[in-house]
Amino acid sequence: MARQSLTGVKRVIALDEGVLTALQVHRERQRDDRTKGRDDEHAGLVIATHSGLPVSARNLDRAFKRALTAAALPPMPFHDLRHTHGSLLVEGGADARVVADRMGHSQISFTMQVYVHARTERQRSAAEALGQKIMGPRKA
Repeated sequence: MARQSLTGVKRVIALDEGVLTALQVHRERQRDDRTKGRDDEHAGLVIATHSGLPVSARNLDRAFKRALTAAALPPMPFHDLRHTHGSLLVEGGADARVVADRMGHSQISFTMQVYVHARTERQRSAAEALGQKIMGPRKA
C-alpha cells in the first residue's frame, strides 16, 4: 500500500490481513459519513476531522492519550509508536533491512541505533544465556 508523506515521498509497506480489513471497514465508515453529509471528501486521508481536514497534531495527541488511559497503558509520546514498531519487528525476527525500509531509513545502522530497543524480556534472556555460557547450566 503506497502512502504519500508530508514531504511527497511515497513508501510501500506490506500490511497483514487484519490491518487491511480494519482499514477497509474504516474507509466504508468514512464513505457512509460522506453520504450522510457528515463530512467532505477526505482527500485520501486515513485519519481526518469530520469536515475532511487533516487532524491537528494537538488533537491527535489528545486522542492518543485518551486511548492509552482507556487501555490502562502508561503515558508515552505518540512518536514512541515508531520505536515500538521497530523493536517488535526485530523481536519477531524481521530482517534489519526490512525494518529500516518500513521505517523509511536508508541506513540500517540508524534504524538499529535510534529506533530499535531491546525490551526487558530480551535483556533478561540474553543475561541468562550469557550466565549459562560462563557458569554452566543451572542446577535445579
